[in-house]
Amino acid sequence: RQRLRQVRRRAEDAGVAVVDCSALAPDEAMDRVLAVEARSWKGEEGTGLASASLAEFYRRMAWRLAAGEALRLLFARQGERDIGYVLG
Repeated sequence: RQRLRQVRRRAEDAGVAVVDCSALAPDEAMDRVLAVEARSWKGEEGTGLASASLAEFYRRMAWRLAAGEALRLLFARQGERDIGYVLG
């Protein structure tokens, strides 16, 4: 627990906030997720969601989850920029 508090404090000091974006429209949600991926090493290497087939799979999955009100999406934001996400 102490480590979690330290990490949380460092994130807050760096201006990082976690925002629940589960209510976003699926296309908007996935556009933001894909933008984060594109800026990462995965985007540079064309792996992960930067792969067209995986991006399409996750986009369809987001629509299905949203239809059942089961889409859960958190973004780590620094200022106005998405810097990470948890999709589940």
